[in-house]
Amino acid sequence: MKRKRYRASQSLEHYIKVLIALSIPIIVINLIVSFFSIITTREQNVSHISQTINLYQNETVRKTLAVEHFVRWTAIHEPLIEILETDEDYGDQIQAIATFRTRVSDNQHATGKEFLYFLYLEDQDFFTNCSALNISYTDYLVFKKEFLKKVESGETLKNNNNWKIIEVNDKYYFYYIITYKNRTFISMISARDILNPLEDVKLGSSGYMLMRDSNNTTLASTRSDGEAKPRNSIFLSPLTFEYEDSNLPFSLDIFIDNWFFERIIIIQLFVVIMAFIVALTLFVFLFYMQRKVIEPIQNFSLNLSNINDNSNLLDLQDSNIIELEQANMQFKNLMREITKLKINLYEQELAKKRIQISFLQQQIKPHFYLNCLTTIYSMAQTQKYKEIESMALFTSKYLRHLFQTNKNFIRLEYELNHISDYLNIQTLRYGSAFSYETDIDPETNEGTIPPLILMTFIENTIKHCVSLTIILKITLTSRKFRKWGKDYLKIMLRDTGPGFSDDVLYALNNHHSLASEDGTRIGITNAIERLTFLYGENYELNFSNNEDMGAYIELILPFHEEGEKEDGNGIV
Repeated sequence: MKRKRYRASQSLEHYIKVLIALSIPIIVINLIVSFFSIITTREQNVSHISQTINLYQNETVRKTLAVEHFVRWTAIHEPLIEILETDEDYGDQIQAIATFRTRVSDNQHATGKEFLYFLYLEDQDFFTNCSALNISYTDYLVFKKEFLKKVESGETLKNNNNWKIIEVNDKYYFYYIITYKNRTFISMISARDILNPLEDVKLGSSGYMLMRDSNNTTLASTRSDGEAKPRNSIFLSPLTFEYEDSNLPFSLDIFIDNWFFERIIIIQLFVVIMAFIVALTLFVFLFYMQRKVIEPIQNFSLNLSNINDNSNLLDLQDSNIIELEQANMQFKNLMREITKLKINLYEQELAKKRIQISFLQQQIKPHFYLNCLTTIYSMAQTQKYKEIESMALFTSKYLRHLFQTNKNFIRLEYELNHISDYLNIQTLRYGSAFSYETDIDPETNEGTIPPLILMTFIENTIKHCVSLTIILKITLTSRKFRKWGKDYLKIMLRDTGPGFSDDVLYALNNHHSLASEDGTRIGITNAIERLTFLYGENYELNFSNNEDMGAYIELILPFHEEGEKEDGNGIV
């Protein structure tokens, strides 16, 4: 007995030494991993911030170009300004000003409410704001005075194709001014308002951004303390985006707080310590289980094995065999209950999938209704009665198919008829903006597919590819082929549109969801989910771009005629 206890004690000590020996390299390895994690995380964060700034710069360039075009066109061509110049009726002038401000407000929906607009008519000595003011009245009077000086000095007739900077009450503003004959039209925006879209960029607790002009004058800052000057710190890493690279009248300096990354070391060290504590706890637990559970079970198993070895009958009562039998019976009852539970869960899962499929089918049906009604209403306004009759007929056939589609599978021929009705509707809407060709193998018409699957891809093509400048060509092909002793249906959809972007193509071919939180881009995602629910892994759906131009979608399904059972066996 002493010998056995000595061996057990030695074994326990050995395990403790092994755990300690393993903990040291684990800590070292974890620190090394933490170091590389910090570097990788920082590079990824810097890359993400750079991409965000580039997107921001592109969007800002788009807005400023739109504002420049609006200012130039308004100053030269706006007929409402002519009314203010020529019509002496005060009521007509008030109406013209109100209408003009409405047009300016409509333009602000595309460029942003932060862009302010002012109009000055020199002969009439008339100066007014054309948009809602987001500055104080005192600042407004200062701006008015400065702009009038520039007009009187003739400065607005020179170099008027660039955004200029003006300082009022320690705040900087960009303005774009055009003078045409008697008219001067001005757009202005605060430097701080231009910087506002970058407020949500994560730079760490001490990170901030600076906007400066070509003379390195700081125009705006996101620092919480309100200081505009750069602050040097060993924990701040700078990124610079010069105005020469962005076609903007300002440069950006980004300062990233590095302390955010050093926190990973503390977290990793805490993880290592917790892992060591867990390992020690597990060892204590195993030692307890060895002494209190495993050894009694081994002794009991030894007694069971010796029941028939000699004539001495085992005392079942003293050996606790009766309790073991009771436990065995309870275990058998438990297994039966587990089996029943598995069956119930399996049936519930099947019901859940049926509900999900039904929901996905209903989810893609209603979005086309309002477009049809709006088109019919527009035709009625233009008195296109024949087109209204055609539109109503095609729409009724289209909706009748949707309302009658309550099966998991329909014949390909029915789906093609539904697509034809849909394209007839779109032809009435877009005219000759696209063409549609089919190359259908007659053998495939009897094959079944999930309803609205092809419809989803056709709708996506029409939505994203129809253009008023280039005629879109859509080609749908179907073939039946045999592989591994089974028949398959191959459907190919091509178009001559712009094709898929690289990120969308990667997401589609990896069956990643494209649906956003606001419910857009849900059609193809639902189609992939429905195919997975109905076929499991027994289908192929490939997305690519043609070599010359356009998108290419290839769908391969098991070939089944209507009424046949989909068994889901076999992999394409």
